[in-house]
Amino acid sequence: YSSDLIKRGLDLANKSQFINDEVAYYLRGLDRAELGDYQGAVEDYTQVLRINPLGFWQAYYLRGLARAELEDYQGAIEDFTQYLDFDRTHTSSYYNRGNARYKLEEYQGAIDDYTQSIQFPYSATGVWGQSDDENDAYINRGNARAALGEYQGAIDDYTQSIQIGLNNIEAYKRRSMALSALGDYQGAVDDLRRATNQRH
Repeated sequence: YSSDLIKRGLDLANKSQFINDEVAYYLRGLDRAELGDYQGAVEDYTQVLRINPLGFWQAYYLRGLARAELEDYQGAIEDFTQYLDFDRTHTSSYYNRGNARYKLEEYQGAIDDYTQSIQFPYSATGVWGQSDDENDAYINRGNARAALGEYQGAIDDYTQSIQIGLNNIEAYKRRSMALSALGDYQGAVDDLRRATNQRH
């Protein structure tokens, strides 16, 4: 979205004759989110969905992102779920719902969502591998598995993340902790050394 388009939406939504225009609310919601006014964004997306939920169902996803920023994780989960009713292959909704579930310590639900996000080949921003999303999904699923004491599964996920080749420092550190939990102290030390080397 261009800054001119967002400004136009903001101007429209601030004029009373356009106050019920879902396009104006939608664009102002984008603008508010970009400026860090997540509560304002939630309010605007809510107006959009009140006026035209079928025509602007993308607002469920955007409101979910804003709610997550406000730490309203249950509300975010509900919005991502609503979005997935329209698009069952939207990897970013599964990924972000997994993050919200992880925050609520719903670890098995988070694992399920991260698994779904990995299974689909495309994300909202493009093909897997063109962004950090897939890599983060492996790391986050590993974290959820480690939280449930499934350390070998966590190690497998961190290893997959390392093979992708993004954010290796975090993956090595996390794998080190999982290896230590399984009593593989030499492997844990080796991974810490690898993490240190990645910094240089």
